[in-house]
This record gives sequence, structure tokens and C-alpha cells, in this order.
Amino acid sequence: MLLLLAYPRLAVADNVAQRIKEVQCERGECGQELETARKMAPQRGLRKKRPSLLQILSKENQSVPHLPIQPLPDWATTEIVDAIKSIHELERRYAALTQQVETLELTKAKLDSCYDALKIALDNSPLSFWRSNEDEVIRAEKSVSIREGYYHDCVAVTNTFKRARIAVQSAHHHYKEAMDIMDSVCSPKRSALASIMGDEQSKEQTYREAGQWAQKAQICFDECLRVLQPHVVLLRQEEVEDCEQLKRAGLLQALRLYELMYGGKALNFGITREHGAACCVHLPTD
Repeated sequence: MLLLLAYPRLAVADNVAQRIKEVQCERGECGQELETARKMAPQRGLRKKRPSLLQILSKENQSVPHLPIQPLPDWATTEIVDAIKSIHELERRYAALTQQVETLELTKAKLDSCYDALKIALDNSPLSFWRSNEDEVIRAEKSVSIREGYYHDCVAVTNTFKRARIAVQSAHHHYKEAMDIMDSVCSPKRSALASIMGDEQSKEQTYREAGQWAQKAQICFDECLRVLQPHVVLLRQEEVEDCEQLKRAGLLQALRLYELMYGGKALNFGITREHGAACCVHLPTD
């Protein structure tokens, strides 16, 4: 029971300490305003020792009883009243803030003793409180365990998608390199002179290099599919369709072309322009 009471009181004591600082700062500002208002009071005709215009006129006209007394101007009366009101309001506010600070100090002094009591309870007293609420502790532990499981699952899925993104970006980069190399030797825009001048050994090396890039692209794409397999349900429908299209088309067109020209039979390879176009369309760029 002591622990149940001590922790909330410590929190209240901390809030009270913060509130004391705010009220003290506010009281200091109010005191400065009050001091300034009092200094300005003599200039507005608030000093009681100085005789008023009404008193002077009454003394001078004692010998002339029928002479009317001249009243104060309206603007002077208004300034005096406003100054008095301002000072009185500041005094009331300052007194209220002072009383509030004193009350908070008393509250803080009472609540500070809870820290000592809590320390004694933690150091010396048996913690029978936890045993008396064993069911609540078990429920709390289960709740924490479930939330920790959710957190670890989210972290694992996030890391999986990060790896898949890196893999598909690498596949796109490698496939583009392969296609650029193939375009340099197979493009219809290539001049006839360049085709004649290029020797067969140089062509074979170029095709081989393009095939190597295509192999790297396929490896990266396969890795992307592997890590995404347990989480296919989280993908959008168009993303699933892109994956299926790429799986059917493959990314090894450059390698197949090299094998067709320099090491394989033509009928064993299904190289079509549509396959290459499909790869470029379905590979994401970001």
C-alpha cells in the first residue's frame, strides 16, 4: 500500500515543484510592474503630501466666500483614477501570487517526505504488494509480451522490405547495364562501318560481358522474390502482377543471346523482343 501511495505523490511533488518556478517567475514580473507603477505615481498627482488644487483654491478664497471653487480638469481626474486602479490591481495580484507560492511550498514540503518513505520501503520493507496483486502483474506481463512481439514483427518485416528494395534496385541497375551493352552492338542505328570494323573476338567479349550483367540482375531479382515470399499478402495487386511477369520473362536475355551466338543451339533459347520489353516495363526504378 505504501508503494501505491508513494509513486503518485512523487509525481504530484514533481509537478508542484515545476509549478512553483512558474508562479515565482510570474510574481517577480508582477512585482516589477508594481514598483514601476508606484514610481510613476507622483508624476500623476498621487503623492498625498502635495496639496491638491482644490485645497489651494479653498484657502485662497476664504476671504471671498461667494467665489465658486474651480473643479479639476476631467483628464487629470481620469489619470488619477486609472493610476489608483492599476496599483490596487497589481497589489492584489502580487498578494495572491505570494499566497499561492506559500501554499505550493507547503504542499511540496509535505510531499517530499514521500521520497524518503519510498526509499525506506524499497531498501528495507518486504514487497508484499506485488504478491497481493499477482493476477494483475501476470496480465501486465502478457500485455507487454504481446506488444513486444508486435514490435519485433514490425522490425523484421521492415528489414525484409528494405532488403527487397535494395535487391530489386540492384537488379534494375545490372539489367540496364546489360541492355546498354547489347544496344551498343545490336542497335539498328549502329553504322555499317562500325559493324564491319568490329572484329569477332571483340564482339564475343561484349556479348559475354552483357551476359554477365544479366546473370547478376537475375540473381538480385531471385533474392528479392525469396525475401518477399513470406509477405506476399502485404503487396499491392499490381506489384504481384509485376513479379509474375518478371518471373515468366526472366532477366537473362543477354546471356541467352551470347549462348545462342557463341555456344548453344538456336532452338534451345526463347529470345524475343517482347521479353526484353516486359523486363524494362515491370522492373521498378525506385
